[in-house]
Amino acid sequence: MASTVPTLVSSSINIVTTTFEQTIVYKECKRNHALALNYVSIDGCVEFIKAGQDGAKEAFTSRACGCHRNFHRKEIIYAPIMPTNTFVNSGSAPTMQLPHATHSDGGERRPQLDVGVRRTAAGPRREAAPGPRRRRTKTVFTEEQKERLLSFAQRLGWR
Repeated sequence: MASTVPTLVSSSINIVTTTFEQTIVYKECKRNHALALNYVSIDGCVEFIKAGQDGAKEAFTSRACGCHRNFHRKEIIYAPIMPTNTFVNSGSAPTMQLPHATHSDGGERRPQLDVGVRRTAAGPRREAAPGPRRRRTKTVFTEEQKERLLSFAQRLGWR
């Protein structure tokens, strides 16, 4: 996917546009294998490796860890292609500077959003950090509920 970003407009309307090619790379696996036990256990898979060809169902499964692609951290890399210049001669156009992308590591990155900042008329201000979380209490069933669940499981052939 390519996107075009205008970078500079001068008084003679010299528009320099840079086109970026977007590449998506899936990195380490973030799946918590011990979630049912209320623990955190991540397998340590470093990078997503497709298990099948593009278009096949197996292409969404990692060959290394067996997890779906959605469990892996998604990284978008923007690489500049070739800038194109367009020159239009206009004598009375105002000078305007648009945001210019900076290049680092051979790729273009979008600016990070400042999470937790609320903008007001007085300027940006930090939100207060949330207090410590309380541990969720375990569900306790009564004897009647246990009997009903057991009979339901037996009717379905689960037990």
